[in-house]
Amino acid sequence: MKALASYTIKHFEDEEKYFMTLTNYTGAAIHKKIHQDLLKRVTEFISQYEKSNDVQVSPAFFNFLKVWLSAHIAGVDRKYGEASNSKVA
Repeated sequence: MKALASYTIKHFEDEEKYFMTLTNYTGAAIHKKIHQDLLKRVTEFISQYEKSNDVQVSPAFFNFLKVWLSAHIAGVDRKYGEASNSKVA
C-alpha cells in the first residue's frame, strides 16, 4: 500500500507539472484538489491497515481503487487529456 501511495504521489506530481502546467489547463486547480482528496483517502486506508492486526487489505480499499481508476482516470483525466490534445493540434 505504501508503494502504491508513493507511486501515486509521483504520478500526480508529474501529471500536474508536465501536463497541466505546461498546457495551461484551465481546470488544473480543481484537478489538483481532486488529487489531494484521493491521496488523503489512500493515507487513511494505509493508517487503518497499519492499526489493524489484519494481514488482509480491506475490501473497501479495493472498491475505492476500482472507483478511482474508473471515475478519475477514465473521466477526470480525460478532460485534461482532451484539452492538451486540442492545444497540440
